[in-house]
Amino acid sequence: MSTAGFDSALFLSEDLFNETIQSLYDADYFPHYFTGTFESGGSIPGVVFFAKYEITINSPSVELINTRNPALRVSISSSAKLELYYVLANGDKHKIVDTDVSASASGDISLGSENQDGKTFFVADFSGLSALSIVLDGSPIPEKYREIIRRLLERLLVVGCRDKIGKLPISTAIRRGGLGMWPVTETAIRVVSDTKGKALALAFTTEPNTGNGDASRLEYMLEGRDFGVSVNTSFLVQTLDLQWRRGQIPTRFGTNGKPDTTGAVRLKAFSVNINSGAINVSANALLETDLGNQEVWMHGAIEVSYKEGAFEVKIRDVSIELPWAVHLLGFILFRLYYVLIAGVLAGFAGKLVEDVSEPLLERILNGGELELFYRGEIPGTGLTVQVVLAEMAITEDGILIVGDVEIQ
Repeated sequence: MSTAGFDSALFLSEDLFNETIQSLYDADYFPHYFTGTFESGGSIPGVVFFAKYEITINSPSVELINTRNPALRVSISSSAKLELYYVLANGDKHKIVDTDVSASASGDISLGSENQDGKTFFVADFSGLSALSIVLDGSPIPEKYREIIRRLLERLLVVGCRDKIGKLPISTAIRRGGLGMWPVTETAIRVVSDTKGKALALAFTTEPNTGNGDASRLEYMLEGRDFGVSVNTSFLVQTLDLQWRRGQIPTRFGTNGKPDTTGAVRLKAFSVNINSGAINVSANALLETDLGNQEVWMHGAIEVSYKEGAFEVKIRDVSIELPWAVHLLGFILFRLYYVLIAGVLAGFAGKLVEDVSEPLLERILNGGELELFYRGEIPGTGLTVQVVLAEMAITEDGILIVGDVEIQ
């Protein structure tokens, strides 16, 4: 597993894009039916072509493609009842066509990133959408009038979509200043695939690692899941270190291992090393007692495994078997978890987990289970989305989390 030199990468499956569009279509977020009239000047002076139409739009589908830049190719099929006339300067109307017709349209939506107010977003840009093709299937329309029908369909199926949507964010802001992350300096988008499917990879790099990312090395990692996030271990450690230097990590703890501004345990330093299957933590603390101060060095390993719908956390091989020492190491894991989930995952896809709170810390400290999921609404649609994180892999190179999405 590799992040291809980037700090983190999000992978969204092609199936997830289609599932989302189907759900939006079923919820009537996309129009299903058009009726109206259309006028167009022809090549004959004084003659106006006039069309009356009723069009039923079927559910769109999308395909991830690598053109000059990665894009979403949207395909729309429709059935229509058309009446086509030409109207002379004197007002005389002459019917040319009165028929049912099937038509399909496709166009490409470019994908990129934008910076707004110091935050980075990945966006799907509908503003440049144009018809890649308009195909009329099995219709008895004379060839010389087909161009008028194509222009009508392009106006309805493509231009309306382009003008209404514009630029649509496909991730929330990556940079979250409150988390102590370095500024995002580079982004990359690439369509990746293997025998299990296609996915869109969205990657970013922060200031200390500028120039390390290589988009050509991004690979498909989903194993058939809807989405995944790969995080470089060095980036996690860098972010923890930055938070420590900025004073965002507590330094005082009670003898129960919980943050306490008047506590007897003062954390002086810590280090985190991530290898296959485990997170190793070392810490240097000063224990203040009535008999004097005692400097303490401690270390332990934290295992995170997936079991029966939840992540199971185990703190093992602790060098000092005292509750405050175990809890202090557990708190450092809690901060790592906070950076990974609240920072990276939330930066890509919104708030994915329950609030970082005292009950959650208690579960980590007591070797409990973490159910990582998000449930919320897609704004303006009335649809509910539930994200379930299903598997986690920890290696020296990075941490990979994959999961599935349900939209109702």
